Amino acid sequence: MCMAESFKMFFLGGLRTFRSAAKGNYDGESEAVGAIRREMFSQPGGQRGDVMNMHRDRRMVGRDARVSFEKIVMGHG
Repeated sequence: MCMAESFKMFFLGGLRTFRSAAKGNYDGESEAVGAIRREMFSQPGGQRGDVMNMHRDRRMVGRDARVSFEKIVMGHG
């Protein structure tokens, strides 16, 4: 019974999507996409924001390299 209900919900969701696309409503966005969009555009812009992002990325890459190196050393040491 649960399988039939999930198939019904899937079919109805597809039908709603097709209906809105047929009407020309392509700009609807899900909550997850909206959250990603807000996160991307809430960052400080300009040169200062770029410098901050580069420093953050450099720290993250360094951390990932250290973690990977430690895994290799512990695995083969």
